[in-house]
Amino acid sequence: MALLRHAAALALCGCGLGGAAGGGTDHLPVSGVGPYVDPDGDPFVLADSAADLLAPTAIALPGGGFRIFYARAGAIFRVDVADVGTPAGDPTSALAADRAWEGDAVGEPSVTTAPDGTLTMVYEAAGQVGAAHSVDGAAWTKDDAPLGAGRAPSGVYVDGELVVYVDDGGAIRRLGGDVVLAPATDPMAFDAAAVGQPTAAFGTTVAGRRWVGLFYVGTNAAGRAQIGFAGSDDGATFERPPGGRPILVAATGVNERSPAPVVLGDRAILFYNRNKSGRWAIAAALSTTP
Repeated sequence: MALLRHAAALALCGCGLGGAAGGGTDHLPVSGVGPYVDPDGDPFVLADSAADLLAPTAIALPGGGFRIFYARAGAIFRVDVADVGTPAGDPTSALAADRAWEGDAVGEPSVTTAPDGTLTMVYEAAGQVGAAHSVDGAAWTKDDAPLGAGRAPSGVYVDGELVVYVDDGGAIRRLGGDVVLAPATDPMAFDAAAVGQPTAAFGTTVAGRRWVGLFYVGTNAAGRAQIGFAGSDDGATFERPPGGRPILVAATGVNERSPAPVVLGDRAILFYNRNKSGRWAIAAALSTTP
């Protein structure tokens, strides 16, 4: 996803983010990193009493509002939302399993902006990572073959190259490469037991320093899942900000998964999965530090 003010861009692939010059966790970019809090009233954007709505990923639309992609019952759908707190439009099919290697289901979509302004979606099917491309976010053309083995992928363009991070069963690794983020060493940390479900980011700080970031889901020793952030200078070694706290301030005992941030000029919104009446639904939280 892309962290851009460009109207068609996704959360977290952009430029001009906050952060001081130099390296290390004291200088990680902070724009769009939160903390986030639930809006007043109902935090849910989209729910379905008949099925789980999983792995949201969102783009900002040119005329305002958002297009959210998500997985439902083995397929990927899209829905447009004018704003947080307004009714969602009608869901439309975006991607279905129609390649021999995909099996009978596609899921875990992640959309990012390519250098030429088009959109790239990476997704999971049968334990493999696929890729599809679109000009407008409506019609998609798939690559013929998978990119490699991996789960819950997130793609981002770094210096013109598509880089994909995947969930590696308790840690996060680069597709075809090494682990880039492991559970915290502090046994009391919110992410001490596992980290996964990455959402990748690439940008440049106001001081001109490049950075790569990961929004992720951390699980503690008791099994509670919360959303965190880690940053990197090179996309290979990630560090948590000082304090290592989750970035979403939610009610005690609530589990969150699949972070999908979108940063606009005056605010930042975090779409994510949260349970509603026994089903995973799509909720939204607002940043307290846009």
